[in-house]
Amino acid sequence: MRGRLRAQLIGGTFIIAAVALLCVAVFALIGWNILLARDAAERAATRTVENLASLASHDSEAHIASADAFLRGVLAVLPLDGPPRLTAAHYAVLSALAREDGGLGAVVILDGGGRPLHLVGAHGETVVQPAVDFATSVWFLDAVREPGRLVVGPPGIGLFSNRQVLPVARAVADRDGVRSVVMAEILVESFEQSLADLDLGSDGVVWLLWGGETVVFRLPSIDGNGNTGRTTRGSPDALPYLGAPRAPYQGAIAIDGVTRLYAFRSLPDVPMILAVGVGHGYGVLGFGWRRQAVVSLAITAVVCSVMFGIAVLLRREIARRNATEQNLWLLSETDPLTNLANRRRFERVIITEMRRASRNRRPVSVLVVDIDRFKTVNDRHGHAYGDMVLQVVAKRLLAAARRPGDLVARVGGDEFALLLPETDAKGARAVAEAARTDVEATVFPELGGTTITVGIATFDCLGSISPSDLIAAADRALYAAKEAGRNRTIHWTDLVEGSI
Repeated sequence: MRGRLRAQLIGGTFIIAAVALLCVAVFALIGWNILLARDAAERAATRTVENLASLASHDSEAHIASADAFLRGVLAVLPLDGPPRLTAAHYAVLSALAREDGGLGAVVILDGGGRPLHLVGAHGETVVQPAVDFATSVWFLDAVREPGRLVVGPPGIGLFSNRQVLPVARAVADRDGVRSVVMAEILVESFEQSLADLDLGSDGVVWLLWGGETVVFRLPSIDGNGNTGRTTRGSPDALPYLGAPRAPYQGAIAIDGVTRLYAFRSLPDVPMILAVGVGHGYGVLGFGWRRQAVVSLAITAVVCSVMFGIAVLLRREIARRNATEQNLWLLSETDPLTNLANRRRFERVIITEMRRASRNRRPVSVLVVDIDRFKTVNDRHGHAYGDMVLQVVAKRLLAAARRPGDLVARVGGDEFALLLPETDAKGARAVAEAARTDVEATVFPELGGTTITVGIATFDCLGSISPSDLIAAADRALYAAKEAGRNRTIHWTDLVEGSI
């Protein structure tokens, strides 16, 4: 019966599978074309954003290189011997250079100990030996640690203004150590002005970060101040560039939720990273290929839906007929009163389990259960009350045999059978006792209580025995238990060994 039902279900499923396979093949062909179009668009988008990032990084590098040339010029006019002092002419040259390079702020000259000797502003302001200590500044410590190399410090506020600046410094050393350090401020707004004309689309963004996490500027600004000085560590505007600063990345950051394609550039020889991101509204990142994909997929989906709908209706009719036959089959193997398996199912399953036990060399046990004096219950309280007692006992037996492979069946009027695969005599006794004590502890209205008697038999793979012989052995143990006074469990080996 099950084989025929399975064949019918497979036949109906085959129709669905054939239609589904056809639809999958069509979708795969269209999907392949869409992937090719998407890959072409993504390659073009990656090239575009990489070019934009290179352009922006070259512009930023030019600003830093210009400031570095200025520092080299200042160091060139400092005396080779003695303290780094400047003449009036030198002051005039410094002021003129600072004013000529509109991207510079203040210029500071320090001795090797970090004591400032001269300070010149972008508009010609000069302070001789200002009372400011730069010995603990990051840029000073880096310059002293690596004299002769350009160092860039974290962004901050300018010395002569409230404008955001980026300090760059160089140190000169001789055999006695660092002789002097020169620092110049690059105005952050000069970076922003040079990149303002970069066409990034409506959702484009440019980041310049110092040290991997401190924002030098963000275009467009969110806080109105370029976001300068903010740290991205653990913040919603953190960028996923760490570990692979040159790898393009597509995604959204929490600060604005806009999905962008980002490209990253590390500025050479300085601890700075520039990130350029463009949104989907920008050029090759537009939705042209997506619209084409949506139209193709929509047409294919309509055609496949019609085909699939016909297949589903056909499958549903087959399933309805199979369900009817399945219900009839289940009714033929289920006890209608207790919803337990009936004798027919028990006898079918025990054959399968004993074959498996013989093959795997594992034990299997059978318990035959009888409700004590059940005829008296029916005679005194009626059959409806007797049916209630049968249902309660059935639940107690199910609770005792709770493993997935265990089977509880009603095989007669007040007789039940339990099939316990991979259960030896000791385990079978434990299950039988659990069921017996549970039933004994159950209180029935009017009746008060009832008991059960259990006979047990175990096939231990040591000999050859048929399923009917195993059931007969359990029956003999049951009758012996009844003769011994009921409300007890006896294993058939107790009869053989003469222990009762």
